[in-house]
Amino acid sequence: MMQLILIGGLGARDFLWADDDLCRLTKEFGDAGKVIAAICHTPVIVARAGVLKGRQATVFESRASLKLLEDGGANYVNIPVVSDMNIITANHPVAAKQFAEAILEKLGC
Repeated sequence: MMQLILIGGLGARDFLWADDDLCRLTKEFGDAGKVIAAICHTPVIVARAGVLKGRQATVFESRASLKLLEDGGANYVNIPVVSDMNIITANHPVAAKQFAEAILEKLGC
C-alpha cells in the first residue's frame, strides 16, 4: 500500500506550501483514497490540494496555517493528532510518537 507522509517544520511554510507539484501529488493520493499523513505545517499542503474539504484536521497553529486550512474546507480540531478516514494530521513535533502510531494503525501494522 502506498502512502504519502509529509513532514513539516519551519521550512515547510517557505518551501512546500506553494509547491504545485507536491500539491498535485497530494491530490492524486487523496483522489485514489491512499493514506496521507501530514505533521506540523504540512497539513496546509493537504488543504491546498483540496483533500481536506469537509474533513477534520489539525495543524501547527498560526494565523496563516489556520486560514489556509479554512480556505481548503477543513474543520480545524485543536488536538495533537486527527485521523479522518485516510487522512492523518498532527499539530506539533511533540505529537510525533502519536502521529507515527496513528499511521501504523491506519496501515494495519
